[in-house]
Amino acid sequence: MAIKSDEVRKKRFEWLQHAANNGLMEAQELVAECYEKGRGAEHNDKKAYQWYKKAAAQGSEYGKIKAKEFELFKFYR
Repeated sequence: MAIKSDEVRKKRFEWLQHAANNGLMEAQELVAECYEKGRGAEHNDKKAYQWYKKAAAQGSEYGKIKAKEFELFKFYR
């Protein structure tokens, strides 16, 4: 039986979320991307922003950039 790509994305998201909830900065960035792009999780800009902010708080430059992008272009149009 072949594994469907949606199933793989959902499973990947579950593992990423577990790691992100345990404070892994890189996983927090990836969970944010999943929410932002709707891959493995329902598209949700608010949750994506929250996860980018968590990554930024741990020193992620990417998280800082993406959080600022949300503030400037997605939430304040």
